Amino acid sequence: MRTDIAVDFDTGDLSLSERTPRYMVDFSWIKEGDYYLYGKCQFKSNIQNNDLEEGVGVYIPACLKYKKIKMSFWAIDGSNNAYPILNPIDNSEYYTVKDLNDKEVYASTLPVISDRFCYCFNLIDNQVYVSDMYSYDLSLCESLEQNESYLLKSYAGNLYQYPTTGIALQEYLNGNINDSSLGIKIKEEFNRDKMFVEEVNIDSETGQIAIKAREEI
Repeated sequence: MRTDIAVDFDTGDLSLSERTPRYMVDFSWIKEGDYYLYGKCQFKSNIQNNDLEEGVGVYIPACLKYKKIKMSFWAIDGSNNAYPILNPIDNSEYYTVKDLNDKEVYASTLPVISDRFCYCFNLIDNQVYVSDMYSYDLSLCESLEQNESYLLKSYAGNLYQYPTTGIALQEYLNGNINDSSLGIKIKEEFNRDKMFVEEVNIDSETGQIAIKAREEI
């Protein structure tokens, strides 16, 4: 089965799917110093170091303090005991928080990163990198269905790489939908795109077209 990047034919927009971290962790501010605010993330001990590296999700309410951030991570075991994940650089429990440009982050500027106050923390090389919790991937779809839509809606000349390709279904909808040449055109265009048309059914009353096709192997 072939797959393509999903595209909205009418708008030309790429279709995106929202991706969030696998785990959410609890967060709280625990103390304030002269230059730093100190935060604490807590989670069940089944979250491993590689999960922290891949990123965990956290909700942080807006804070107006213009101070840099230090973050600690605490694992809670089955007996509800909490253990800090120590920073090997200085053997403390705190890590410096930076943005993706490797600049230290101020608490009051966090909403610039996420206006929904939902963040992703990645613990990488003894630094915490913060970004918007919601990231997006290009959506994929079965190429067969998408190609059918493109071929039916396209006019010859729409696709500059293939200037003769296109069924121009709209022209038939404005005229005689039962025109026998439509079925022939559909089969020709689909076959050229390596799709074998087994059956084409046209409902003259509703204008609906049902195409049964499969990819040539």
